[in-house]
Amino acid sequence: MKRLVVSVVVVLLSLATSAKAATTPVDCSLCIGVVADASSVPAGVPAFIEVDRDALAELTPVIDALSPEQRRKVMLLVTYDLNDSSDALLQVDDNTKTIIEWARLHGPFGAIGITPRTGDVDVASYAIKRLAVLAQGVEISSRTVAKPASLDELGRLFDAGATPYIDSIAVPGEQTSATAAWLAERDPSKKIVALVSSTSPNPIYDAARSLADGATFALLPAGSNVAAIASANLALGGDYAFDATNQPVVLDAKGADATMPAVVFVRGTDLRSVIVPRGDATTFIVAVPADQYAKPTRVDSKGAREITDAGRRGARLLAGVQPAASGYLLTFDRLEKPTPGSSKEAI
Repeated sequence: MKRLVVSVVVVLLSLATSAKAATTPVDCSLCIGVVADASSVPAGVPAFIEVDRDALAELTPVIDALSPEQRRKVMLLVTYDLNDSSDALLQVDDNTKTIIEWARLHGPFGAIGITPRTGDVDVASYAIKRLAVLAQGVEISSRTVAKPASLDELGRLFDAGATPYIDSIAVPGEQTSATAAWLAERDPSKKIVALVSSTSPNPIYDAARSLADGATFALLPAGSNVAAIASANLALGGDYAFDATNQPVVLDAKGADATMPAVVFVRGTDLRSVIVPRGDATTFIVAVPADQYAKPTRVDSKGAREITDAGRRGARLLAGVQPAASGYLLTFDRLEKPTPGSSKEAI
């Protein structure tokens, strides 16, 4: 009898542990967020804030209203001007100490950068290094971020020895691919933060395109739908990677082939696929191999829900997609699960 009781308890504990593991959100390794300003920082998603040192007082109550967890999702870049009243390096020291003290009181943040507005690469390089030195032992952030004006400027910072002190590089979304190629040759450990312009009918596609091009974070413009972004990040939880070999078939509402790009990511643990179509103003259809994939699911501002307008036609599994300006993506479960140690497969 005692053995039976122990067995039942073990089974119940195992079921409870499995249920918790199934419902606990997994952090995204490829994440979408927003560019924010000093007046408003959305909660729940990564945010990039570029602010002048003189505007930190305006930013303070906004930051203080965030939870500690959300502050750790904020990437903060503080800029300031230099003048001719004193030595530039002394001004860098004074500004860096002031900003670090502010960050100590109101952080810690996910990443922080301090940048003087100057055309002198030696002064800019000194500022990056000084931040790293003065921030030691002060819990303001686990990472540093820089925002060079161009790849040429990044190259000059590299030549000046500043890049070892930078963890993340913020660049316009359209420069993601070129920046990734540049870093692959010189310092592939750096993370790219893409500041994305939203131009597609589906804004999540614009972010996904930058993630596919090599960014770790893709940040949409201020005012983007935060609920849709948060849902997308939940769907991207786990070890997803861009699947460059796959371009899913997209059909129009009548079933004819449509020319529409889409980005696909595959999760290594179970080969689950995330498909992000560019979108359209009208309903369209995404088609995948029916013998490989099941359970088409739409993820948008309302969360995740299985697509009911779906069915098999021949060798294809078809899923109808309704337009939504707030942004969305699709997920498909893989019918055949990978064995341990197997490589990722394309659709």
